Amino acid sequence: MVKSQTWAVTAGVAGATLFGAGFALTQVSFRGVTIARWNDLCASGLVQLSPLSSTHPVGQCVLVAVAYHATGWLIGSGLALYGCSLLMLANRKPS
Repeated sequence: MVKSQTWAVTAGVAGATLFGAGFALTQVSFRGVTIARWNDLCASGLVQLSPLSSTHPVGQCVLVAVAYHATGWLIGSGLALYGCSLLMLANRKPS
């Protein structure tokens, strides 16, 4: 029973860490603008007209798109892992 409780706590800590990393990534400023706003600008096709795109706009859009998708994966997997750990702790048999 101790082993399953250890796994549950480890999964909970890992889930909270992944969620925190994803949330922190949403707050990162890339050239003075958050990643989400920069990704919206890249998706609209107006990045070529923006003063933010002084050098290599296409490469920056790829980098921002990867970071934007990583936030979703980090937050989603963190929540799923944390939820699994809560279920593991709730379903353990009392000793």
